[in-house]
Amino acid sequence: MTSIIFFRSDDSITSYTDGSAYDEFGIFRQKASKTSVLLHQPALVATRGSGNAGNLYDAFAGRHPTYDALCDGMADDLVQACTHAHLLFGDPINLQVTAGGFSDRTGRFEAQTMFFSLDDEGKKRPNALIAGPVDSTMVDPWPDETLMEAICAKHVAAGDGVGDEFVIEVMEAQRATKYTLHPPPNNHTKGCLVGAFIQKTVLMRDDAYTRIIHRWPDEIGQKLGRELEPDK
Repeated sequence: MTSIIFFRSDDSITSYTDGSAYDEFGIFRQKASKTSVLLHQPALVATRGSGNAGNLYDAFAGRHPTYDALCDGMADDLVQACTHAHLLFGDPINLQVTAGGFSDRTGRFEAQTMFFSLDDEGKKRPNALIAGPVDSTMVDPWPDETLMEAICAKHVAAGDGVGDEFVIEVMEAQRATKYTLHPPPNNHTKGCLVGAFIQKTVLMRDDAYTRIIHRWPDEIGQKLGRELEPDK
């Protein structure tokens, strides 16, 4: 599970995701985009968790003609993507999907997030399907509380809002926070789970763009955030 930072307003969605894929020991294995833009809706989808299941979910999401239809089908698509990924690859599956787009029902941009999990036998974990709306801001995972309070206090005092600089500092705090790398029962290792790069994606009704706003010196085959280790 990596990082998603999401901002919703009535006329746009802004998503920030990191670009790391890591194994059960926190070893950086692959650079990967976690965000897909569906311009025909318009909508965007950001995923964190199993990359194989995330790619399958993106394919399912692209079948829907509108953002409202995507949301109506989100639970079924998420379960199908996770189930197929487990059948194909045999791994435990944990996938969080956050989708934002223009809703014809409300006449503004909306967003919601949903999580699903299968164990190593392909059985649904307790409380595996969890869903909720994104009101205006989502930061997941939440970094160390002391670090986050300092970042928020700094930007409130400066009056500069929650732009790119704020997000970079929050993701740096996430890198410095030791998280459990995998859910039970494979939750024995803690480490850094954010890395590679930060991808910013902005979606409006008639336009969208994405770009890389920050890169880290993570090396494939090495632990994420090696420079943060005490012996480095």
